[in-house]
Amino acid sequence: MNEFDSYKNDFGFEIGSGFSGNSDYMKALDEKKRRALMEEQYNFLQIQKLEILAQQKFVSCIRRKSLLNKNTAKSNVKGPISINGF
Repeated sequence: MNEFDSYKNDFGFEIGSGFSGNSDYMKALDEKKRRALMEEQYNFLQIQKLEILAQQKFVSCIRRKSLLNKNTAKSNVKGPISINGF
C-alpha cells in the first residue's frame, strides 16, 4: 500500500473510506455537472412540450376535418329513390 501514501497525504483520508467525494473541488465539480444536467432536462422537457402541443393541434385539425366531411356527406345524401315515378 505504499504506492497510495502520497494520495493519503494529499487528501488527508484513507482511499476507499467514502470521503473521497467530499473535497471542495469535487463538490464544485458535482454542482457544475448537476446544473448542466438540470439545464439539459429542462431543454428536453421544453421540446417535449412543443411536440405535445403540435400533436394536439394536429388531432384537433383532423377532428374538424372529419366533422366537416361527415356534415358534407349528410348533405350529399339523396332522398329515397322512386320507382316509376311513385
